[in-house]
Amino acid sequence: MKKLPEDLKILKHIGERLDSLMKDAYTSVEIRSNELYEYAIKDKYLSSKFYNQREFNQFLRKQHDKGYLKQIIPNCRVDDTNREFFQWHFRKKSQPKRENKVTSGINGNYIHFRSNLNIQTLDNTFVRSEQEKMIYESLIKHEELNIVYDYPLVYKGKRKNVDFFIENLKDNTEYYWEHLGMTNDEGYLSKIPKTINWYQNAGFKNIDEENGNLIFTYYKNLSVFQREIDKYISKILNTNLTFIKDKTENENSDIPLVEIYLSVKVDDSNGKGLYALLLKHERNNLKHQKNFTKSFYLASKEKIILNAISDGLSKLKKTANVKIYLNSDKLIRVLNQEETINEYSELIKNIVEYSCKHQLSFRKIVNPLKNRYYLETEELLIVE
Repeated sequence: MKKLPEDLKILKHIGERLDSLMKDAYTSVEIRSNELYEYAIKDKYLSSKFYNQREFNQFLRKQHDKGYLKQIIPNCRVDDTNREFFQWHFRKKSQPKRENKVTSGINGNYIHFRSNLNIQTLDNTFVRSEQEKMIYESLIKHEELNIVYDYPLVYKGKRKNVDFFIENLKDNTEYYWEHLGMTNDEGYLSKIPKTINWYQNAGFKNIDEENGNLIFTYYKNLSVFQREIDKYISKILNTNLTFIKDKTENENSDIPLVEIYLSVKVDDSNGKGLYALLLKHERNNLKHQKNFTKSFYLASKEKIILNAISDGLSKLKKTANVKIYLNSDKLIRVLNQEETINEYSELIKNIVEYSCKHQLSFRKIVNPLKNRYYLETEELLIVE
């Protein structure tokens, strides 16, 4: 088989990087060569071929003059009216329109798009954009941080998915990171004030304010964006916000903290399922806990989890700050999948109604094998 000429191999690599960049939901419909160059040289192979952007543009011109450019990168438009200064325009490839279905989720009726999770991170988590990937991969470098992507928040019965929930395990502080990346889209831009107002009304403060734990980022260019990411991660690692762990909507200490731990077991061989739930709270400076179990037949894991959450909340007689602990952030994401929401709409409606009364948040159990409350629920499953 004849070996592909080196120039065409380079051009093919550039085309692949362009396709990857244009899949990013936050990339403009049309970009220029400087944006493509900035992204392309993140690839080791391409970074070894071009010393600077001038060399990159000279290469594009050479391939254009030879007639190869449009063959390999058809979504490229070249303005060569000025022979001394070519202008390069790259667009997203034309695709048939596909309807993005939107629907309510486990925590309320905030409309949220679940599609476009097509960017894979180093730990195989899928995110919506290259910019979110940069944030996520910068965060997971720090073992003391627990990260949940696309984390559901509830305020007055309405849900909003924040891009990143971050827990500093060293001081038990919590942070919420919203990346407002689609600043080239007028429709998206018009919704940003509404997003910011939602957080303000829910009682969140910007991380730059005293006792703040909310981060907003915007994309300007690659180097500035990475500095912004590093700056905020530094604040997360060095700040000790002691009040956050038990923060309530109005910082009202009269609202009790209730923790719910649950485990689920499904035996596919006989169709039997079971949940074990531990409800933990404090009253009159005394700690109390109750255990519950319930059996199911021919029920999915999602249905059992939703029943467990609904049953646990039904046992609370007073308004509470409720933290629901699951042993995997995957389960949190599964509960927000469109199929789950459609199939178990009545159960989710019950949970939404409870979220109007209580302050709900979902947590991943860190080190489940060392968490005594989670282990108790596991033991209950074995006993049953």
